Amino acid sequence: MIQSKLYNVFQDKKDNFAEKFPELAFIVAGLHFKNEAGIQLDTILRYVIYFYDRRCELHSTHRIIAKAREEALSKFKIVKSVFESTAFINIENEMAMRYMLWNRDNEFSVFLSASIQLENLNNRLRTMAADATMADFVKSLGITKDIFDLSEQIDTRRTTLFGDMEHIEQFAIKKELENKYKCENSMLG
Repeated sequence: MIQSKLYNVFQDKKDNFAEKFPELAFIVAGLHFKNEAGIQLDTILRYVIYFYDRRCELHSTHRIIAKAREEALSKFKIVKSVFESTAFINIENEMAMRYMLWNRDNEFSVFLSASIQLENLNNRLRTMAADATMADFVKSLGITKDIFDLSEQIDTRRTTLFGDMEHIEQFAIKKELENKYKCENSMLG
């Protein structure tokens, strides 16, 4: 990895980020994004620069990339109805690809891409259609070994990139349980 500049995406939000840092202008060049929520391309650029960089602290505090992504999106006030849209996903993917190629952090790029693919695959397997055939189930079971192998490779790469995250996992589990009991107690009281 060639160490790139660390950009403070949270400061001077009224300034156009690509104009302030012309070396990043190619990331948004030729792209357009329209939505009802009023999310600007500049906001998406800031989000991409933040999230698709290994120095984003969310990658070392979340083992589940989808949760890290949702937290990053919330920091930029990008709402679910926007970030689940096909238009947003296409823009995000294009900008992320441009940024990660420019940033030249191949190890992180492969880790993040494989992690996202694994999470998507797991979601599809868990939510197989009610009309799935026996052949569909057998086929899904047939790829289980590949899923385990990929999962192990991702865990190894995560440790290489971010160190041992066991303490973070324990903290996250504790917080999740505390929140669950708070909700249950508030419903009882």
